Amino acid sequence: MRASPLVLKDYFTTEFRFSAQPGFSVGSPEESIILPSDITVEVELLAPESTLARSYQITVALDPLAEDKFPWNFRISLVGFFEILPSWPTDQVDRLFVANAPALLYSAARESLSMISGHGPYQRALLPSVTFVPLPDEKAKEPEQLAEEPAVPETAV
Repeated sequence: MRASPLVLKDYFTTEFRFSAQPGFSVGSPEESIILPSDITVEVELLAPESTLARSYQITVALDPLAEDKFPWNFRISLVGFFEILPSWPTDQVDRLFVANAPALLYSAARESLSMISGHGPYQRALLPSVTFVPLPDEKAKEPEQLAEEPAVPETAV
């Protein structure tokens, strides 16, 4: 293990909506497993403060087409502020931001959703593992470019 060259300076929640569906008929625990296809994930670069400092927003929500499958509904947005150490190779800065900044915020969203849903009447909601790492044949793209692509990210978070 070693320290990451990407430093999370701060983050906060800008939106959190969670609701249990009263009277929902719960089946087996496997029926409450959220798949990547059951959620929408939006990542937005808010402001490139400098070459080595950026802020991102991530929004994770239950896809409207999946709402009838689960005993709850949710939407959560977080904003994070990141810096990369100056010693990191400049040609790898974009790739590090694009892959890791959203992953850190997604993990925070997973924990928040798990905690809140775990205090409800149904099985807790656990976001699936996803990745934001571009495939080897892709160049690192900023979030607005990734949003245009329908593929689910590849590195587990």
